[in-house]
Amino acid sequence: MDMGRTVVNVIGVSLASVVMAKNEGVFDYSRASTATFVGRYRKY
Repeated sequence: MDMGRTVVNVIGVSLASVVMAKNEGVFDYSRASTATFVGRYRKY
């Protein structure tokens, strides 16, 4: 139970940080794609 609550809290805080950064206009898409490997495996 405690581990599940911790996971939900971590995801919530991370998501809130991304939403706020996008809202403020300081979210760096190129840095985020490098950190999360998004875009490396796209085939278009």
